[in-house]
Amino acid sequence: MKHLSIIALLLFIFFSCTEEITIHTDNSEPVVVIYGELTDEVKRQGVKITLSSPYFDTQPNTGVSGATVTITSSHSHTYELFENDTVPGLYETKTRWGVRAGLTYSLKVDVHSNGDKKTYEASTDILPPIEIDSITIVPVSAMGHKNYIVNLYGKETEG
Repeated sequence: MKHLSIIALLLFIFFSCTEEITIHTDNSEPVVVIYGELTDEVKRQGVKITLSSPYFDTQPNTGVSGATVTITSSHSHTYELFENDTVPGLYETKTRWGVRAGLTYSLKVDVHSNGDKKTYEASTDILPPIEIDSITIVPVSAMGHKNYIVNLYGKETEG
């Protein structure tokens, strides 16, 4: 009787009803996408501004030209970003600099399109780096491959 129950369960699983699900990925109006990264590395800091593209589109997003981009620190230093001559939509600072811990940096982007001006703003606090006091390397085997996990230890700063 037990074998009959298992066979019935397996038949139920293999021959159960299914319903087709259609996911609609209609193209929507493009929206502005802003990607930026600040680092303490002394270099030209940059922001990439593009328009979104359809989900199944294989082309890269189109760069947005003609934007006004500034980064301001809490010490009132203002950095104007200029569009790169060879990469549309990439805005970079003229000078090389790196962020400093303990300061707040604000990004302001004015995008002009179709006669309209839209302003986008963001800010971030730069926290001091965590001082690492030890490192361990742990070997791990997964799915027939040997890998390693690197663990870093240190005390987080308050706040």
